[in-house]
Amino acid sequence: MLLKNFRIRESRLFTYAIASGDMRYIAINERTVYLRNDPVIGPVLRGEICELGPDCHANLSQVLLEYALSCEQYPDQDQQNEMVASMGERLGRLVAKKLYQDVTDLPVTDQVCGAFEFIFRSMGAQYQIETKDSLTKYDLSVSPFIEMAKKTGMSRGLIPARNGFIAICSGMLSTLAPQWRMTRPSMNQADNPLMEIVLQYSA
Repeated sequence: MLLKNFRIRESRLFTYAIASGDMRYIAINERTVYLRNDPVIGPVLRGEICELGPDCHANLSQVLLEYALSCEQYPDQDQQNEMVASMGERLGRLVAKKLYQDVTDLPVTDQVCGAFEFIFRSMGAQYQIETKDSLTKYDLSVSPFIEMAKKTGMSRGLIPARNGFIAICSGMLSTLAPQWRMTRPSMNQADNPLMEIVLQYSA
């Protein structure tokens, strides 16, 4: 599993427009998502605004909520959801390719658990892990999206943001370990508060 002293190659992943929290779409800034080696908590995904300092950094929960609101520029709700899910899938695949690019001897199970540890750390989520037979379950103490939505007022983005999270996990697993899948939550459960994540291994 990933430890705090595990280091990755820092890199820029993508940039998106930050929309205002008003009822209509207005682009007010841009945020860039990076892979970073945080000196306190270890490797993370982090959103940053050019020329602004750490006070303006955003964790992955906030990034997904912001991106969901940025997709409100498209009038069709299905298109908005598809855009967020597509971004999540691409991000998950990028993370899977970059996270272990300098590691060649880590067992697949450790790669999967480490990748989810990395995502939860990037979201600011606290969790307990339970492994039984072919199942691995993560129980979150609080929903990181609900907490962030309360803090930022971005509750309109909750469901598409959770879709984005599910897509990130799907992209990571299909790239790292196709024999693993996330059984809970699924895309048709994206309106749940994201308190439990269940992975299943199929030999």
